[in-house]
Amino acid sequence: MLEITLGTWQISLKRTSISGEDLSRMYDKASNFWHSSVNSLGFMSAYEDLFQTLFKEKKILTKQDQCKVLDIGIGTGALSLQLLKNAKNPLEIYGLDLSEKMLMKAKENFKGYAVKFFLKAGNAKNLPYPNSSFNFVMNAHLIEHSENPIEEIREMVRVSKKNSPILIITTKPNMISEFHSLRWRYDIIKVEKLIQSMKDVGMKNIQRYSLSKKRLVPNYLSEVFIGYKK
Repeated sequence: MLEITLGTWQISLKRTSISGEDLSRMYDKASNFWHSSVNSLGFMSAYEDLFQTLFKEKKILTKQDQCKVLDIGIGTGALSLQLLKNAKNPLEIYGLDLSEKMLMKAKENFKGYAVKFFLKAGNAKNLPYPNSSFNFVMNAHLIEHSENPIEEIREMVRVSKKNSPILIITTKPNMISEFHSLRWRYDIIKVEKLIQSMKDVGMKNIQRYSLSKKRLVPNYLSEVFIGYKK
């Protein structure tokens, strides 16, 4: 909720809940400009900085046979593409999104990369994958759209293999993100609530990262959490 005080007036603005169908239509409309916007705001470079750090610290995909990656809310593929640029081993990218048009853009963006990719329309609350399927599960600005984010986080844990990393990039609470949330109809999740939710559904060794120390806008708007399935 956004609260603004004007003299003796206090104005409260709260987003209404959004259905999966409405969310899909909203991002379908954004699909033509989404990838270029993410890039122009510096998120591509910030994602690359993040993966360079995680690989350097050996937080993700440390073994040669760890190749199956799930990107939930893959959008146009921005996060996965930066992972591919930094991964030393061949990967299989599984991408899920509500928006069919976003998935079409992702398919176009993966062309030219030596990668097996499998894109599917679906809902993060009920992931269409078996238990313990993936070596690495990741998502960016996904759970803010949920009325009950623990449902999505529980599904992330379910499809992850034991001791595998789960990466969650979420929105930092500040004035800009509060206004931005009204346009894109999401709720900003408190850090304490997110970390507790990750613990409650079976994650351990949870760490908090800056998205990028070099990219001003993405670092101001986003922060990173990584944990491991017990």
